[in-house]
Amino acid sequence: LQSTNWQTLRWKPPPPHKGALSSSDEGHIGWRVEFRSMEVQITDFENAAFSSFIVLLSRTILASKLNLYMPMSKVEQNMQTAQCREACTKEVFWFRTNISTDKGADAMGCATSDMEPFTLMTISEILMGKGAFPGLIPLCHRHLEAGDYHPSTRDLLREYLAFIAKRAEGKVLTTAAWMRNFVLSHETYQNDGRVPPAAAHDLMVAASQIGDGLRACPELLGEGVKISPCKTATEEVEAEPTFVMPEPWLLRPRARTSSCSSEAAEVSKTEALKPKRLVVA
Repeated sequence: LQSTNWQTLRWKPPPPHKGALSSSDEGHIGWRVEFRSMEVQITDFENAAFSSFIVLLSRTILASKLNLYMPMSKVEQNMQTAQCREACTKEVFWFRTNISTDKGADAMGCATSDMEPFTLMTISEILMGKGAFPGLIPLCHRHLEAGDYHPSTRDLLREYLAFIAKRAEGKVLTTAAWMRNFVLSHETYQNDGRVPPAAAHDLMVAASQIGDGLRACPELLGEGVKISPCKTATEEVEAEPTFVMPEPWLLRPRARTSSCSSEAAEVSKTEALKPKRLVVA
């Protein structure tokens, strides 16, 4: 049923003993859908931004009891549209506008119930809002303000949300657009639709350097994002010997597996506590 009908949706039934409970029961688990895995990005910053956004959006949906249900036919249309070039900034997608579970406008400023439930919007409009539809990112911001988040966590999540908004607006390139531009502008490319080996090699080198923080790429990340360079094996330095107390389990006797003497079966505390030279990066 899962793989033969819906390639774009993972429908998760509840555990039988949890699903049988009343919806008001604390242990109740209903039918669920999940966010599908996204493509890995070039930098840790991008991966952290999208992963954090998914977690924050999930909490916003649950806390505000948002209704994002859409017909599967419209989801399939969206998946076909998403395959188009530069779909992130130039195409429109079906999305639900009446996302409130209450009658009328809810406390989060969602669209009223007399609006059309679905409409075509750009990714930027879905994230930032259009008309009476508030947008997913503003809803996440409201949840951040109302939630019990540490100030530093709140600031970091705001930075991630700002980056995602810029990418949806086209102010920074998507990974696909950056890769395409790199190949098209490479000196060995012959405008024949074929990626030359030299261009492929240089693309991989550039992506690796950007991910390691060795090469700036504001067109991909924006002006304010800086990736800290990663230390390589050649940059390791030898530190002075440092005494480190072993974990408690290191001091416990090993389990006996034969009739060996206790001297052979136990870990020597003297050896375990002996300082050793450490090499740290």
